[in-house]
Amino acid sequence: MAIFFELIQSGGVAFIRRTIQDEREPVIAETHRWPLQEAWLTWAAMLAGQMRVNGRGGVVES
Repeated sequence: MAIFFELIQSGGVAFIRRTIQDEREPVIAETHRWPLQEAWLTWAAMLAGQMRVNGRGGVVES
């Protein structure tokens, strides 16, 4: 099983997508959309271990 995250941006907004790949099919969860600057700050905090994306629909928690 592999888990990976993506920061996706387009049209001035961005969101974080979490994909869990298992043997059957991938399970994908996405956060809500943020303005780019807020999304980049959230992404950096997640990479630094200050926030996480949980299993309830991709909600970001601090």
